[in-house]
Amino acid sequence: MSSTPAPISSTSTTIPSTSPPTTSSSPPKRRKVKYAKAFGYLLDPNLVYQQAIKDGTAIEDQFGRTFATYRNRLARHCGIKYDDMITIRNPNPDMPPIYCVVAATNLSKRSRIPREDIIEKAKEFLGTTEEPKWYYMIRV
Repeated sequence: MSSTPAPISSTSTTIPSTSPPTTSSSPPKRRKVKYAKAFGYLLDPNLVYQQAIKDGTAIEDQFGRTFATYRNRLARHCGIKYDDMITIRNPNPDMPPIYCVVAATNLSKRSRIPREDIIEKAKEFLGTTEEPKWYYMIRV
C-alpha cells in the first residue's frame, strides 16, 4: 500500500466559504467624498483696498500691508484669530483665491454650528445685512 494522498476530485466534499456571499446586483460601497467648506463672509482684497483708500486707512502703495491691517482690525472686532480668515476658492472661476471670515466649517460636528457672535460682529464691521454663505476651502 502506498501512502500517496488521494486526489481531490469534483465529487469531494465542499468546505463552506468564510467570506460573505457576493451579489452582482449591488454596487460596491463608495466612500463619500467630503469637501472642506467654510461658512462666512468673503473678503476681496481689491475691494478691501478700495475701501481703505476711502476711509483713510490704506498704507500708501502697500496693497498687502493694507489688507493685513484690515484683517487684523476685523479679527479684533469679531474676537477671532487672524488665521480664522482663510483662503477659499473664488466663486468666480477666472479669479484667484479669496479670503473668508469663518463662522463655521464642515470639518467636525462641533465646528458646523455657526457662531452667531462672529456673524453679528462681522456684519457690523463689514456694514452688511446679508447672511453668510458656504464656500469651498483651498487645502494647503
